[in-house]
Amino acid sequence: MPRRIILLVSFVALVALLAAGCGTRAQLATQMEKYKADLAEIRAQGAPVCSPREYASAEAHLDFAHQEWSERDYIKCQDHLGIVKDQIDQSRKWLGNCVEQVPPDKDGDGVMDVDDKCPEVPGLKEFAGCPDTDGDGIPDAEDKCPQVAGVKEFGGCPDTDGDGIPDDVDKCPKEWGLKENDGCPKFIEVKDNEIVLKQKIHFATAKATINPDSFPILDEIAGVMKGNKTWNIRVEGHTDNRGSKALNQKLSQARADSCRDYLVQRGIEANRLTAVGYAFDQPIASNNTEVGREMNRRTEFKITSK
Repeated sequence: MPRRIILLVSFVALVALLAAGCGTRAQLATQMEKYKADLAEIRAQGAPVCSPREYASAEAHLDFAHQEWSERDYIKCQDHLGIVKDQIDQSRKWLGNCVEQVPPDKDGDGVMDVDDKCPEVPGLKEFAGCPDTDGDGIPDAEDKCPQVAGVKEFGGCPDTDGDGIPDDVDKCPKEWGLKENDGCPKFIEVKDNEIVLKQKIHFATAKATINPDSFPILDEIAGVMKGNKTWNIRVEGHTDNRGSKALNQKLSQARADSCRDYLVQRGIEANRLTAVGYAFDQPIASNNTEVGREMNRRTEFKITSK
């Protein structure tokens, strides 16, 4: 037989084999869906109580069938499905003898209706048959945020930014803020890679002592860092150009150090903070005017990693 004819015959045979395989795969998938529905039906009828061994066996072999199907071993898949069918049939025989003895369980959650506080909706035994959709340990009936995992302290609602104000009443749920400011920050704003201050950190004149009126600003920065535990911050001290370079270098470093030390006292890990003094090397305004010099005297908080 010519080589071309042999190749053509082989190709046709291969196509036929692949088509048969695809058909078998689809048929098995349909069978598995049917048996899944059958299991749900007999479960609702009391199979876990009336015929626990047969019911458990059917469930297990259906799982095995899914695994073999996913690995394209259709022969083994079919073998397991045969056992599933047999176990479902056996279970139904038992159900015919004991169904009247088994109390109803409409939602099939394993909690009999007589004990189920939510008999129309599948739930958990620990919550008397009621659901906990978000899995936070708070049943939906008591959960103010049943679709989002939260904490009991806030009635099941989350506090994403960790500022002690639940997201459902927090106007800035992703930014650490103050309760008196509806959960929003009052003194700072995060922009790109910097924590921008809405007012300056004040120090005693020519010293590194932080004035008490600036404590709330640093407290907010500490709060933001606690809510963003992967962030690292570089505290930068800057001065105007009055006085010697050496004096201003020492002062700017000392002021940056003071801010870093304050944040550490507020619970921020020291290894997340660095402090650098730049003296008057990085002005943002002219040092020829009082207004410019005032702008240059500043402390900045740069986010070096997130």
